[in-house]
Amino acid sequence: MCSSNEGKDNTVTIDISEELVKYLPCPLGGKHNMRGNGSGDIREKKGKVLLKGHCFRCDKCGMIMIGQYSPFQGSNKVGRYHTGSGPVANYTVIIVAKGTKLPVNNRLNEDNFFKGIVWTA
Repeated sequence: MCSSNEGKDNTVTIDISEELVKYLPCPLGGKHNMRGNGSGDIREKKGKVLLKGHCFRCDKCGMIMIGQYSPFQGSNKVGRYHTGSGPVANYTVIIVAKGTKLPVNNRLNEDNFFKGIVWTA
């Protein structure tokens, strides 16, 4: 709900206390359609490998994810992961800043980001 006091002090109040986000949508509409996109690495800028894992790509917007585990191999989690964007490839490398802590997903339906993903074989 949004309320406004226009004309007084130009204050706008946006109350999201009762609105729940169901998922974070693909910018091209609906949920991300993630498909297998080979394998990949997540590396620090100077080359230190943080993770060698499975690569996935949204076939609508091109979002790339490299994760520790693969839902296509029966896993109910992705584990440590990072995202980026890029083309279809057999091997993808995501370069992150030195000291980057990788996010962790312990269940596919655990958070709003992963609720916005459909794993499409």
